Amino acid sequence: MKDINPKNIDFKKILETMADGITIQDKTGRIIFANKVAAKISGFTTVEEFLKTSTQEIVKKFDGKDIIGNAYNLENFPGRQILKGKNYAEDLVGFTYTKKKTENWAIIKSTPIKKNGKLELVINVFHDITEEKKEDQQRDVFMAMTSHELKSLLTSIKAYGQLLQKRVKDVNNLNYLVRLDNQVNKLTSFILDLLDLSRIQAGTFKLNKEKLNMDNLFKDIISDLQITTINKKIVLRGVIGKEILADRSRISEVIVNFINNAIKYDPNSKKINILLKKVGDLVKVSVTDYGIGIKKSDQNKIFNLFYQSNSNNSRKEGLGLGLYLSKKIIEAHGGKIGVESTYGKGSTFYFEIPITS
Repeated sequence: MKDINPKNIDFKKILETMADGITIQDKTGRIIFANKVAAKISGFTTVEEFLKTSTQEIVKKFDGKDIIGNAYNLENFPGRQILKGKNYAEDLVGFTYTKKKTENWAIIKSTPIKKNGKLELVINVFHDITEEKKEDQQRDVFMAMTSHELKSLLTSIKAYGQLLQKRVKDVNNLNYLVRLDNQVNKLTSFILDLLDLSRIQAGTFKLNKEKLNMDNLFKDIISDLQITTINKKIVLRGVIGKEILADRSRISEVIVNFINNAIKYDPNSKKINILLKKVGDLVKVSVTDYGIGIKKSDQNKIFNLFYQSNSNNSRKEGLGLGLYLSKKIIEAHGGKIGVESTYGKGSTFYFEIPITS
């Protein structure tokens, strides 16, 4: 290796023969280099044809979509993020070619090349994962079918259990049946989460939007949860005073997840605070507890799939689906989700969605 002179290495040849697609943009965003793999992923038969086509015309060749099946926002494209000043950007993008109707998936990673601190070039790497995606979709179909069958079985078990509750007179046996019913409810919720996960990963996750009164929705949810939350007061502050366009069931799912987490991880305090407010064209919802909190190092990861915080052993309960699904639901509404926390003092989970999302 010591005998190799970098000056004698043909880097262009290396880029042309790489298994991944490579494009290079100048500081205006114009593509000035591409290898054959990048041209193929972008729907072109030759590099020359690809390079002489404007970015606007390239975009017209396909419909882009994100991981949950929504139309891809080109402003999120990693190369554009670098042009806006980021030092690294990465995203998973699906390409459906309008003429051939074929679908490809690629992980795109972009980095800048700078000179004297100023952007000169953008390097984009396209890793084609189309085959892996097809295998994932087959697995997701299997998971969805299995989950559906399990859900049907649990529905039958729950029905028989409730029938027995009406007939059993012995108090001890009745308590066992109540516990059985609670466990069936938990397992049903878990299976529904798995079904949602399979829909998200297959790109078939959909929203059923309707006009929604958030003030009334919160009152209904809190009323239901307060019945089973004896030692803690759920306090609601603020009003929206306006209907929004959203999926009632899915937004309820996020709110219940936030409140249940606050109850679970705040065993000692006597209240949970919920704040509703209108911020410009957005609705912001915050749920605050005063429990164990989340370490700074965990806060950026807590919405990741299957992630379990090490902040406290009790946070390892479950598979880490709830917050991930909540994030996907809010993003599908065009909003954002986040957490603010001080370890040992409590957490505030929040989300914002457009009024006319």
